[in-house]
Amino acid sequence: MQDSSSAGILLRQFGRADAKVSILGFGGHHLGDAPDEKTAARIVQEAVDNGITLYDNCWEYRRGKTELWMGAGLKGRRDKVFLMTKTCPRGRDANLALQMLEESLRRLQSDGPSRFVAGSRDGFRE
Repeated sequence: MQDSSSAGILLRQFGRADAKVSILGFGGHHLGDAPDEKTAARIVQEAVDNGITLYDNCWEYRRGKTELWMGAGLKGRRDKVFLMTKTCPRGRDANLALQMLEESLRRLQSDGPSRFVAGSRDGFRE
């Protein structure tokens, strides 16, 4: 894989994954501050078109709104990005994390993330 995106942004190996990602990432948390979905989608599209390849979101950001809006922006561009999403089931059972993942994927309009993180300070209950 090349060492820079088509827009010239440097790429780096992502941990042990078989992927290189842009050294600048796009976090979804503040995407919910956009005035509407159309504006948010345009922001995401411009980031992709300008070489940002690392995208991160979370099931809990703005009660899923940022995933919906990021999904709208990534539509037709998903193959150009490394998409991460995460949940924090906070001590609830592991099945809830999988349910949260399914909901995230539906909102992100994606068959699957490049990376999924299920975090919890308390661990999962059996």
